[in-house]
Amino acid sequence: NEWDSTLHWSYDGSIVYDVAFQDAYYVHRESGPPGGWYLKGYSDLVWSGCSGCSYIQMLGEGNFGYIGAFDSSGTVYNNIYDNYITGRSNGSYSWTANYWWKQGFPGWHMQIWCC
Repeated sequence: NEWDSTLHWSYDGSIVYDVAFQDAYYVHRESGPPGGWYLKGYSDLVWSGCSGCSYIQMLGEGNFGYIGAFDSSGTVYNNIYDNYITGRSNGSYSWTANYWWKQGFPGWHMQIWCC
């Protein structure tokens, strides 16, 4: 699974404004029913700060479920990914990612990057 979050903002040295936040995702599908990974739900919210403040921090969270060849019940695997992105009035930013896997699988590994 892949969970991507993007924050766009304008700044003038004292405040942030024209804030836009969006997410994108990718799931690994399997041929035939029931199909593999799917997006169970997501949320985007202002974690702290605001448009008109000196910074804004957004949270994008994706919740993924799985029903497929390795678990036909849909109860074994569940992945949650969080991206916290902060945009500041001087144009700088910071980013933190968290994840939670209900159950891993041999060969799985996490890749986290910011650009």
